Amino acid sequence: NKRCLFFLSLLIFFAGHSTYSQHNIYGKWSGEITAGNKFWRFETAIYLENEITKVITDFPDIGRYGIISSIQKKDSNQFRLEVNEGNNNSIFTGNFSGDTFSGDWSGLNLKATFSAKRISNNYSVEYVVEEVRFTNGNVTLAGSLYLPTTKRKRYPSVVFTHGSGNQTRNEGSYRSRAVLLARSGIATLIYDRRGKGESSGSGNDATWETLADDASAANRYLKTRNDIDKKKIGIAGFSQGGWVCPLAVIRNKGFSFIVVGSASATTPQEQNDYNVEQFLKNRALQGEIILAIMNLRKEVFHYQHYGKGDKQKLQNQINELSPNEWFPITQLPVKL
Repeated sequence: NKRCLFFLSLLIFFAGHSTYSQHNIYGKWSGEITAGNKFWRFETAIYLENEITKVITDFPDIGRYGIISSIQKKDSNQFRLEVNEGNNNSIFTGNFSGDTFSGDWSGLNLKATFSAKRISNNYSVEYVVEEVRFTNGNVTLAGSLYLPTTKRKRYPSVVFTHGSGNQTRNEGSYRSRAVLLARSGIATLIYDRRGKGESSGSGNDATWETLADDASAANRYLKTRNDIDKKKIGIAGFSQGGWVCPLAVIRNKGFSFIVVGSASATTPQEQNDYNVEQFLKNRALQGEIILAIMNLRKEVFHYQHYGKGDKQKLQNQINELSPNEWFPITQLPVKL
């Protein structure tokens, strides 16, 4: 029975492999998804690795790269290419004919058509991903190091910090930046935010300094590797990372360069004050109530950071506001 199962498995494998080869689906494909007068570009690479068919897909217009995908044969002529990232599911159902792949597309609650042409018969893997761990004090951070496959003794590298969300290495835009840089010959380290994914610790009470020191711990890890150029380790971040990165550079002299995007030209407190005030205005609260809340936020900030102010008086004011359904918008603590 075991021998029969073994030969049956081989038959299934080679049958599937020969079917793919017969339709000549391998190579790099470039095309467009079209819905009315709108279109979105995509690129898909279908290749063999250790006799296993693998697929990766890019959507350049939305900044998503290197998404691990799958392809299955539906019937004698039709194939189904499925691209999954998080909660987003994108499905290409169509036919291969020579150097053309076309058919119907669905995803993001939309239906459209697609057409792609083979731009290369071969595809070479452009990067490899290595799972790594590094520590900041008693916290272990789980990371993925994207290494180029170009032949080079040592690579320049970048540590990517996070935005304000609870990002892990699987978050689309975060992971895509690592893919892009690795394809360009730059090793890139991304990691689960502390307290999220496979990283230990808690992110709820993390200070700016703590987050900056997490990035510095990634720098120290990279310097232990023989395939990394220790004189060319940079740091990059978007949004909240625009505050974390400069702080990390100040606290750790080991970074050679810094890249920030969508960064604020104000302090975090000023930006948060602006956001809260706009949200309160959108709720049509009276002007004097909004003014009182904003003044209370400033007093609470000074108490929390400098120990200045009457704690009980501030707590009483918070207690008066907390029963309101819009209280969470104020971003005030329930208890000091």
